[in-house]
Amino acid sequence: MPMDMRRLSCHCQPAEEGAPAGDPAAVWLIERAGEGWRELYADGWALAERLRFLPWPERLQILSAFCWQQAQEMLSPEAITGMVNRRSADPQGEDAVRRYAARTSAVMAAVLLLLGEEGRVFSHASALVHLFTGDPDLQRPALDWLAASGSDGLHPLLARLPGLAFLCLCLYTNDSAESFMARDAFFAALQGE
Repeated sequence: MPMDMRRLSCHCQPAEEGAPAGDPAAVWLIERAGEGWRELYADGWALAERLRFLPWPERLQILSAFCWQQAQEMLSPEAITGMVNRRSADPQGEDAVRRYAARTSAVMAAVLLLLGEEGRVFSHASALVHLFTGDPDLQRPALDWLAASGSDGLHPLLARLPGLAFLCLCLYTNDSAESFMARDAFFAALQGE
């Protein structure tokens, strides 16, 4: 069985100048984030290094903590409260929420690509991360897996992961089933249920 060289990509420090040659995460980020790709790549690289040898449940704990930390750094308490309560924030707050969701989703995609695990969906945990990338090509395998396996396992997962539940709230800002599930999961996660 040939070795997938992409799996080794995150063992090299991110390049200071330009994209690391042939690195799918860098290429993906450059195409979508433009000039801001380096910071996203560095965050993705640091997370990928921490996650590399962990099982998916432990990976989700670390990714959730990252999402919550990013929310606290990027958003005002009023913007966070507004998202949780489904109240419209002021235009600056709404803009900050969009930037938070885009940045955090891009880092999720970079992590999958750096680990060489894009498209490898075999559990609700791996499906969740694929869904939160915001990229239709990365989401498709998760949607296919969920269609075959069922989505009942998503809510119990999110109910233990406040950071990921909050990201879900930011990605689904309408009155969809996903939005209500994310809100319920966020409150359950904060209450430790």
